[in-house]
Amino acid sequence: MHLPGNRTYDFASWTSDFAVGIGDTSTALNASIVAFEAKPSFRDYQKVENLAAEVWSQIKPDLLEILRKSENWYADSAKVDIFLYEGLIDEAIATVRSDSYYASELLERVMNAAIPHCPDWVITKARQLAEEIMNRGKADRYDNAVRWLKKAKAAYVQLGKQSEWSAYRAELKNIHGRKRKLMELFKQL
Repeated sequence: MHLPGNRTYDFASWTSDFAVGIGDTSTALNASIVAFEAKPSFRDYQKVENLAAEVWSQIKPDLLEILRKSENWYADSAKVDIFLYEGLIDEAIATVRSDSYYASELLERVMNAAIPHCPDWVITKARQLAEEIMNRGKADRYDNAVRWLKKAKAAYVQLGKQSEWSAYRAELKNIHGRKRKLMELFKQL
């Protein structure tokens, strides 16, 4: 089943590829912009950037605005990819901030980029995610908890707050010391 947006995307993408093939850069660029509007993706963003060449600086703000306004679930991955590519860390954070669903690869990528830019946010978010797993005793997810704690540790180090990290780690060991699997994984920290 194709939705109208998908038909627009498919046709615009095909038109762009065809226009590139016959050397019609202007048509290819316009069609790529239409494809991006219909279904934002990092691939299409870069395609527009390459086709735009010297007019990229004029087109880029419009594409970013299209991206910001896109509310389709599939656009979130594109938002993260593009915002990180453009160094718009706060906007990448805003993309993953609102939904706990992002306890995933997207959130991890944003956290990695945000450690030098916004370490306090990384500490808060990583601790929240790790503590949720540990407090519920989700032994099958302890490796994820430790992965989040590694992000928190890196952010503490970025802030020069190694002693606060050590105190937090000791507190966690005190609270969760009876969870053998978790304590074994803690050795990674």
